[in-house]
Amino acid sequence: MSHRSRLSIAIAVASLVTACSGGISKSDITRAINEEIGKEKTCFSLTDNNIRSWPLRVQRPEFQELDPILFAMNAARYLQVVTEKGNVFRPTIDVITLTEEAKRWWDVKSGFCVGSKAVADIVEWTEPGQVPAIQVKYTWHLISVPSWAKRAEFKNIPGLATPVATMAILQKTNKGWRVAG
Repeated sequence: MSHRSRLSIAIAVASLVTACSGGISKSDITRAINEEIGKEKTCFSLTDNNIRSWPLRVQRPEFQELDPILFAMNAARYLQVVTEKGNVFRPTIDVITLTEEAKRWWDVKSGFCVGSKAVADIVEWTEPGQVPAIQVKYTWHLISVPSWAKRAEFKNIPGLATPVATMAILQKTNKGWRVAG
């Protein structure tokens, strides 16, 4: 066997050992993160979404802006939000009146949802060491966006027009890589 053949075999074996040694691929990372964040819908929701009649009166926490989904829906004229300003003794109340069309989009479980989170890009990750965990920098965006939310008025909702940068810790388990915590 020639020197070149032995070298090629050694490189192939080393590559195989490295691939099986517990390293992680970009697709492994994407799959693990999507399993976790894919459960997260971006919605305007209430404690009890079983609304029997509109308009709806919602108390807004002090010093908080109008929810971005409601803001966009108001700008798109899917609903109207009239704010009754509060004071020291009375909270701010948003009175929400929907169009007939928007009433069909209200989900009793989730409220008004504009999509689900999914990994847009894996930016960087650490290699696993003695502790089977890695730190991942990634971006996410919204998928499964309903047609009514694909308008310019919704561009400021995080993940719709621009991916959002964040981080996660992944741990190696007997069932593969999982988001820790």
